[in-house]
Formats: sequence, structure tokens, C-alpha cells
Amino acid sequence: MGRLNHKPTNRISSIMQNRNKAVQFHVKVPYETKAENDWVIASCPPFEVLSQGRTEEEAVRNLFEAIQLFVESCYRRGTLQQVLEECGFKPDRSHADIDVLSGDHLMDVPLPLLIAKNAENHPLLIGKS
Repeated sequence: MGRLNHKPTNRISSIMQNRNKAVQFHVKVPYETKAENDWVIASCPPFEVLSQGRTEEEAVRNLFEAIQLFVESCYRRGTLQQVLEECGFKPDRSHADIDVLSGDHLMDVPLPLLIAKNAENHPLLIGKS
């Protein structure tokens, strides 16, 4: 097994190269829709997030945005781990055969984040130009 090089100059170089690059995490979640009066309600049971629209397409589009905003809001408030745990999520590194969610009602939700945002303020870069 090769040895990792942890020299500070390599870390600084890596931070500078990755500054403001986007990484996209995706989460595939099931969703449900149901008509109620003149509205369609779309829900994502694992996150307990709901939205609505006049049509199924509009309700699903609104749910997509609501899930993105929900996860981003939890991340920004520092509560993402707690919320995921409360929703029943847990890490699983067993690599065992598991049932992966499938079906007609799956939504692929991208969660964009930046790498080393404000990298110029990173402790390894202060005083470097």
C-alpha cells in the first residue's frame, strides 16, 4: 500500500486548486403524490417534507426544490446529522446486499456544495500569496 504524502505544501496546493469548485452529492428519495380538492400534494416520507401544486408536475417540482432547501438549511444550521438520525438514517459500511429503493416514484435530488469555500481564509493559506 502506498504512503500518503501529507506535506503542508501539497495540502496548500490542493486547497488552492479546489477553491470554489463544485461537488454534487445526489440523494435518491421516494416520493408520493395524491390529489386533494384542487391541489396535488407531493411528499417525501424519509425526510418528512411536503409540497403542493395545481398539477402533479408542479407539486413534484416544488417538492424537489423543498428537499434541496431542507437539506441545505439543516446543513447551514449544523443540524443535518441530527435531522438525518431523527428521520431514521444511519451509516452502513457493511457492504451487505441491501434492498435499494426502486420504483416509479424516485426523485434524484442534487445537493451542490463548494469545496474549500473561502479558501483564502483556510489556516494553511493565511499569509500565503
